[in-house]
Amino acid sequence: MFKNLRLIALCIVLACAAFVMAEDGTVEVRVYDTQGNLVTNATLLALTENGGMAKYMPRPDGVFEINAAVGDKIEFVVGTQALSRDTIKYNEIVPASEQINLQSAAVDAPANDACEDAIPVAPGTVTAGTTIGATFDNAGTCVTSNTAPGVWYTVMGTGNEMSATTCPDLFAGAGATYDTKISVFCKDCAEKTCVTGNDDVSCSQIFRSGVTWCSQLGATYNILVHGYSSGVGDFNLAVWESGGLCQPDVQCLPLGACCSCLDPPYNCTVEPQGSCIAKGGIPRGAGTNCTPQLGDPVVYESYPGLPITGPPVSDTITVAESFTIGDVNVDLGITHTWIGDVEATVSHGGVSQFVWNNQCSSFDNLNATADDDGLETLCSVLGAGPIDSVFYAPEVGGMPPLSNFNGMDSAGDWTITIVDTFAPADDGILNQWSVHIDGVGRPPCELNVTLCHYPDGNPPHTITVGESSVTAHLDHGDTLGPCEGDGGSSGGSFGN
Repeated sequence: MFKNLRLIALCIVLACAAFVMAEDGTVEVRVYDTQGNLVTNATLLALTENGGMAKYMPRPDGVFEINAAVGDKIEFVVGTQALSRDTIKYNEIVPASEQINLQSAAVDAPANDACEDAIPVAPGTVTAGTTIGATFDNAGTCVTSNTAPGVWYTVMGTGNEMSATTCPDLFAGAGATYDTKISVFCKDCAEKTCVTGNDDVSCSQIFRSGVTWCSQLGATYNILVHGYSSGVGDFNLAVWESGGLCQPDVQCLPLGACCSCLDPPYNCTVEPQGSCIAKGGIPRGAGTNCTPQLGDPVVYESYPGLPITGPPVSDTITVAESFTIGDVNVDLGITHTWIGDVEATVSHGGVSQFVWNNQCSSFDNLNATADDDGLETLCSVLGAGPIDSVFYAPEVGGMPPLSNFNGMDSAGDWTITIVDTFAPADDGILNQWSVHIDGVGRPPCELNVTLCHYPDGNPPHTITVGESSVTAHLDHGDTLGPCEGDGGSSGGSFGN
């Protein structure tokens, strides 16, 4: 922070002078010519308003220090030429304990002084603005440092390359009366995420700025126009699309899986929700991926209640979803007074797999899960609890592993066949069975989508809709996932 200064523009006979109203301290000044070159081997003459000399100091490196007294208004002169603000850069004033404030006195702050009050601009437009009277934003360094007061604008991303400038060479009508900087951030004013920034761009008018970035469709960008050191002034800001579709380095919108489940084979890309909806896709929610890894199985259940009396009996579960199988488990819920009589096989896609083969002789009932990673030994506590309370590996009983199904397509019929090999001595019932299928490359969109619905004049509630209705609901203010406190998080989830 630095001692207070006030810039006062004062035009005299042939030149427009830059005056500084100063408090005690030392002003460091750099002087540039009209081409932007630092003036070296020159002598800077600093005069107070009444003609007294505050400092007369030649510096071969083009940097001058001026001792200022309280109330001094200092004019900068090289030779006999009074310098305008365009050719002077005020670098610092010591002791470094208070803020430089190069503003005209008694000037109201611009309407877009604060980030929250940013003025929307459209691509292809030029907007007049000023930082005179603005306050310091303390926005930090976004490629270029922020040391001067600035004003804010917003522009909506189109998915194409975008640019903003105060240089007339880059866009007709752009310009500025002072040394500008431009910084571009994502929308959040509280937690600023830098996209790009620039101090000086190549331009026929020295010390003008220009930035280019790849925009996300639907993302809002905050543009801060500020100045070098503590400079302020007027400008014309141009914003336009300077290129075609591109892949942004900085993601201002959260990314997630975007599915086209209405167009098999379930096309999927990871992109922001806005662009997903725009192209007719179904957004699954922030942070979701197109190819989930193992650890997210889908369970398909059946409760057939089939009598087991000797001849083979079968029940079929039809799986509509198509994905590559990474792991399979099978639950068995069988009432039987001698499970050593029972054979059970599961078949899918031409592969038939034993999940029980006359094990455990006179034990009653079979409530267990066949799992290649199961650690229980056969016959230990098979009928003691729910079907998923005991996990055994088929290989323990000399049967092939369930991994024989791995790599196959999940879609199609899964059929269990039960035989009582020693009937009619003992009978039983196939009460329940289920197949757990874990997929690699499973499409992250299913037939139904869970939303938090906000009906007019009524409390929000969770609904499940067909995927073709998702976009219309989101456009009317509904959100992905169940409502808070209504069965799950608000981050987005899909029904099966």
